[in-house]
Amino acid sequence: MMFRGDYQYILDNREKRAHVIQRSLDSTGGTLVEVTLNIPGKEKDSLLYRAVHMEMLTRLLPVMKAHLVYLEYLPEGPFALLNTALSPLWVKNIAVGLEEDTPEGRIFDIDVFHPDGTKVGRSGPLRSCYLCDDSASVCARLQRHTQEQLQLNIHQRIQASPYRTRINRLTETLSMDRYHAVPHSLASDRASTISRLAQQALVQEVALTPKPGLVDGYDTGSHTDMDLQTFLCSATALGETFFRLARASMAFEDSDLSALLPVLRQIGIDGEKAMFDATGGVNTHKGMIFSCGLITAAASLNSQLDSLPNTIAHLCSHLVSHDLENLQVPMTYGEELFVTFHIRGIRGEAETGFPSVFRMYRRFRLLCEHYDRRSSLLQVLMEIMSTLEDTNILGRGGRDALEWVQRQSSDYLSRGGVTEDQNMKCLYDLNEKFKERNLSPGGSADTLGCIIFLDLLVKEGLLH
Repeated sequence: MMFRGDYQYILDNREKRAHVIQRSLDSTGGTLVEVTLNIPGKEKDSLLYRAVHMEMLTRLLPVMKAHLVYLEYLPEGPFALLNTALSPLWVKNIAVGLEEDTPEGRIFDIDVFHPDGTKVGRSGPLRSCYLCDDSASVCARLQRHTQEQLQLNIHQRIQASPYRTRINRLTETLSMDRYHAVPHSLASDRASTISRLAQQALVQEVALTPKPGLVDGYDTGSHTDMDLQTFLCSATALGETFFRLARASMAFEDSDLSALLPVLRQIGIDGEKAMFDATGGVNTHKGMIFSCGLITAAASLNSQLDSLPNTIAHLCSHLVSHDLENLQVPMTYGEELFVTFHIRGIRGEAETGFPSVFRMYRRFRLLCEHYDRRSSLLQVLMEIMSTLEDTNILGRGGRDALEWVQRQSSDYLSRGGVTEDQNMKCLYDLNEKFKERNLSPGGSADTLGCIIFLDLLVKEGLLH
């Protein structure tokens, strides 16, 4: 996937944005679609504009049969890139239709590029001005209208949109963070809300910075095949998976919850395929599909937080014996580690109701009473790393590597942890050590993602 390396970039001018477009064309092939807003004046980024932009993306992706390649909120406004196998001319016709379909469509600039980088021209007359019948370029050159008049017209167009309810809902749920996943559904039903929160949890986990050895907003950690935007594309692609998991769980009527697990597994397998399609074959979220998928199912069946561990345990009863004890040829890290070290891994955690997740979630809530959310999450991550039998670490470096990670994490905590780490310098230094050893505590990151997911479900009022 693209965009490896330094994440301290800000695409603050057209030249840099053009560079990202060119790198996208070089990396993905196919037809590239750039989606931005045409907002006059200095104020081009706001929650309202982000919501309008994201609502359009939720319509563009399915109709163009596209994958999200890039999404970021910049001072110049929302900026997204999509990739599709459809022909550029066909996609341009779709884009023009969407631009002209609704009052707010005029606000969008949807540019389409051939695989060689040439832009597909717009057939027909030039786009008209917001306020009169003349062309927009002529009015802009002659400065016929004030920015206040144009801004008022833009807001009137948004209010006149047939999608204004969805836009208003997104305005309430988005934040001023730079990164978001495009939700599969903008509806307000329980299944849609749970799936959106699962996507948010995936994005919040990867964007949390700094995380030793892991992809974050600073760098790619010990990875060379994935980066922050790879995770964002994956989170967007998995929205439908979490929605289907929630719907299937809510529709389940059998008293034996273990009978639901095969249904969930098939949806999860479909989700893995969607993930690999979106990331070019990179495994970003396979563990989270399993863990957050089970929490999705449990939260769909039960609104009591304290009851979730039992619900998950019932869903996964006899999972270890069913999956691992009669293995002939191990196919995954988890299966190989069970055969070699008899480590039950994530299956064992699920079979017992994710005790580590819920214990550390309670720890996180206690920390939040005294520290900000970012500090509390980083502190919890390091506490998880100090004790967890992380199968990602075992798979990369064996038992010695796991003991080294636990020892480094414990030493960091013994020096006061995040609360004594000025500007997180020690965590950044620890990241370099992890990179030198090519170690990435992915299991710890998955546990943290589940904690974030639980926190979002509670804050949204879906769990009590």
